[in-house]
Order: sequence, then C-alpha cells, then structure tokens
Amino acid sequence: MTSTRARASTPPASSPQHPPSYYAASAHDLAHQPPLDGSTRCDVCVIGGGYTGLSAALHLAERGFDVVLAEAQRVGWGASGRNGGQLCSGQRRDQWALEKTLGTERARQLWDLAEEAKRTVRERIARHAIECDLKPGLLHAAHKPADAEYFARYADKLAGEYGYDRIRAVDRAEMAEMLGTRRYFGGNLDLGAGHLHPLNYALGLARAALAAGVRIFEHTPAQRYDRLTPTTVTTPRGDIRAEHLVLACNGYLDAL
Repeated sequence: MTSTRARASTPPASSPQHPPSYYAASAHDLAHQPPLDGSTRCDVCVIGGGYTGLSAALHLAERGFDVVLAEAQRVGWGASGRNGGQLCSGQRRDQWALEKTLGTERARQLWDLAEEAKRTVRERIARHAIECDLKPGLLHAAHKPADAEYFARYADKLAGEYGYDRIRAVDRAEMAEMLGTRRYFGGNLDLGAGHLHPLNYALGLARAALAAGVRIFEHTPAQRYDRLTPTTVTTPRGDIRAEHLVLACNGYLDAL
C-alpha cells in the first residue's frame, strides 16, 4: 500500500512561555510538559493543545482511549489562551440570519448546539474545579439607536421562539446606570452567557486531561503524517503511531 503524506508543517518557532498578556501574567501556570523524545503508540493522537484538542483529548480519555496530545508550543498558546473570554449564546450569526440561510430546523439545531456547548463548559469547570473566574452575564451595548431597537427585538425573538428567557432588553437610562456613560443607546443583557479567563480555562482542561491519563507533549510540532492505519505522526524528535488522528490546529494547521 502506498502512503499519502502531508507536506511538512512550519509552525512558529517554539517559545518557552505564553505570549505576554494580562492572561499570561495572571495564569495559574501548568508545569511544562516534556517534548516527545523517541517513538510512542496510542489509540488517538491529537495535534493541537487549544480548546478543541484539549477537550477532545479529555472526552476520549474519559471514555477509555489511550490519548497522546502533541502541541507545537505550550497548551493554550494560540487563540485559546488569548481570546476575549466570552461564553456566548448562539452562533456568530444571529438566528434571523441562520433561519434565512439554513431554514428554521437547522437554525434551531445550531442554537441547541450552542446551548449544549455552554453547559459543557460549565460542567467541566465545576467537575474539575477549574479556577478561571467564570462570571455570569454578557452586556451587549448599542452605539446607535437602530442597534438598540435590534437588540430589543432579538431578545423578544429568543424568548418567544426559542424559549430562551435569560436575555432581556436594556434601555438607555439603565445602560447609563450600568456603565456610567450615556454614550450607548441601550442594548441587552444575557444572563445565560458569561465570561471567563480563557488561558486559565485552557490550562484547567490540560490538568484534567493529564489526570485522566492523557500524555501531553509540548514543544512537539507535528511535521507530517501518513494516511495509513495506524497512522504515523512525525515530530522533530520522534514518531507517534495511532489508530486515529484528530487535527485540532485551527489557525496553526499550516500545511497539515
């Protein structure tokens, strides 16, 4: 059987620390995990140590799989450790847009998926005692009158059509009282959403994954892999042979 190989990946040069930020400065640091040195085998190899890779590794390990996670930098090094920390309701497009594009049934499925995602995050934080400053509520502020009207109508839509009663409209006077400025024309307050420390959440997932038996190798960039079964993932100082492969690199996928 011939092997189809991906071209070599060229991730950013390895850094011993997370990029400077408020999050990095206030992180509950995780002990450095060693780079892979030699060859190893596993059921599942996960490439990428952000939310996707860490969550996948944890889910799989909890179900009895032997999991190896390879991260080119440090876990949470990319966007997972540097995002705004918002635990939002719904998708990146509102339900009106999703209904128009996909139909009401698919739009409802995407809404339900997002609600499940919020529950999963909260359950993981509670189960593994992840200290990531989770706080309830997100305030969406309108910088022009038309936006205030939109936010109010959207809150009504979610309550009436999706049974979501955790969001309500906020008028200009209440917004000024909340923020100490009259710059905004209103908005809505979503108490079913929230905010957390994104890097501490990623590091907490990593600790939970380690406790579940996941072997995490930091500073271990995946250079290429083949499409055989088992697959072989090549790294600078060793190979990982796995029955299954999860590519969880997002913006750092590069040539993989």
